[in-house]
Amino acid sequence: MSAENDIPVVDGADLALADALVLVIDVLTLQGIMKTEGLDSIFGYLEERYRENGLASSAGMARYLREHLPQPEQTTALARLRTLLRSPAQGSA
Repeated sequence: MSAENDIPVVDGADLALADALVLVIDVLTLQGIMKTEGLDSIFGYLEERYRENGLASSAGMARYLREHLPQPEQTTALARLRTLLRSPAQGSA
């Protein structure tokens, strides 16, 4: 069976933890504290390493995180949104 066809065995607690991590990274990105450009390669490396060591569920979780983290184009959009939120309101109210 190839690594692409492995179905990781994860439970609800694993997914909740992964989603919480994605949410924290999203908030840190929105606040300009963290950049996500290198995270894809980091989680890709972890996925490969876990697969080599027979840790299918850990590899699946690393893949899940890679797929659900903000991508560079989303990061740019978040930066623009952050700038708009910080700028004073213009126009008449």
